[in-house]
Amino acid sequence: MPKEQYIMDLMPSAYALNLIEVARQRGIDLLEAAGLSLSELEADVYIPLPVYLRVVNSFDRLSPDDAWAFDFGQRLGINAHGALGLAAVSASTVGAGMISLCRYLRTRTCSLDATTMLSGEDLIGEFIHNAELGRQLPHACETVAMIVQNFLTATTGRVSLPLRWRFPYPMPAHAHRYTDFLWGKVEFGATTMQVVLPGALVQLSSLLKDQALSAAAERKCAELLQTLYANPDVEAVRAVLNKAYGSRVRESRPTTRIPTAPEVALSLHISTRTLMRRLHVADSSLKLIKDQLATSYLQEMLSVGQYSASEMGQRLGYDNPGNFTRACRRMLGDSPQALLRAARHRFH
Repeated sequence: MPKEQYIMDLMPSAYALNLIEVARQRGIDLLEAAGLSLSELEADVYIPLPVYLRVVNSFDRLSPDDAWAFDFGQRLGINAHGALGLAAVSASTVGAGMISLCRYLRTRTCSLDATTMLSGEDLIGEFIHNAELGRQLPHACETVAMIVQNFLTATTGRVSLPLRWRFPYPMPAHAHRYTDFLWGKVEFGATTMQVVLPGALVQLSSLLKDQALSAAAERKCAELLQTLYANPDVEAVRAVLNKAYGSRVRESRPTTRIPTAPEVALSLHISTRTLMRRLHVADSSLKLIKDQLATSYLQEMLSVGQYSASEMGQRLGYDNPGNFTRACRRMLGDSPQALLRAARHRFH
């Protein structure tokens, strides 16, 4: 992967290839439906996120089962996630494994940020999709839920646990299928996707604990993060801005503000001057990081095909159409209207 390729634009090609195999077993030629070739997907470890979304959208359109993402996530056993999976299952306790899973999740997917927090003795895993997934958000969350549940099965040996799931969208038409796949209670309409692990489970010793393997896998994950997200100062700023962009593009009426330099600095507990100096040392800038994020979200909204030019501009924080047009020309080389026409031709 070229160093200048921004990871926000990428997804592991293995995920698309897995979905293509699932489709093949169901008699669906997903490569033809998505207008792709196998060589395109096998050319690198990562593929552009819009290409991955083409595969997902095509499968969703052709699959008769609304709950297909649960089955897909179930097939992605925890060992299918490389060093991330090894770090999670070999940790000393289930809680420590969940923390590793969330901490290093971005080694496998650019479109998802994850964190953990304590609530009394319970541990909450929070997952924030930072890509504009549109109607694919429920399916993306369903896949993640099954990956988490696969991890819990591997580390506990159990087939049922008292979990609490929260999903960031209204109750879908296939809501009754959730309890066919997920353990515990399910809620809809939350701000973010969350899973709550009870305290007794958090402290439970992992069946697969291996101190040496855990340490080696965590080192590998840390190295991957350093490779994929080259500078920790840039990544810290990116995380603050990405949270704001991710919230704004998901809101029915965009109200979340995109932080200014002083606001980013305040979030990181440093001065604005220190922020600018660190970004300069990393050959970056606040404007560059904003452009990278805006470009990625713009490409994803174009691939979803549900937004007008003005709606995309508003979601990216451009109140002035002229400023948005200039930004589009700078970031993607054409006007919003031209980009929309090209996207409709490409995806339809």
